[in-house]
Amino acid sequence: MGGIDESQSESIYTKVFLIEDPIAEDNDDLLKNKNNIYSRISLVNSYNKFILKTEGLNTKTSGTMTLTIDILRQSMNEILSREGVLYCSSEMTFFEEIVFKENDLDKFFELIGSPVIKVSTIAPFDCEEIIKCFIDKIYSEILIRW
Repeated sequence: MGGIDESQSESIYTKVFLIEDPIAEDNDDLLKNKNNIYSRISLVNSYNKFILKTEGLNTKTSGTMTLTIDILRQSMNEILSREGVLYCSSEMTFFEEIVFKENDLDKFFELIGSPVIKVSTIAPFDCEEIIKCFIDKIYSEILIRW
């Protein structure tokens, strides 16, 4: 229900309503001031209202692509700081576009099996451990009933 507005929120009648806060770390005033989930959740007709908050990487939003790109960026920074690394790059595919615009799940599943980061180094090491370290920093919690 990410794209609904206040008038649409008023027409929701449900036992439980969970809304994701799209702002992750509250580190961007422009995005923070644009966030209207609190007004939307107050208009929903439900006795049980909750907010899902996802954070951990100091990203601006909790969107899938934002988290994906930041995991890549932070992993690449870590990889580049290693002794013997000449360079690294990532294949950045906008997976959401493949799923939602192209409606091509076969292509999506084929692409997510590809290596995400390629490294040129004279001292090989496991990049997956670095990527996993950043993935493990992400956490979500359901905030107290609204």
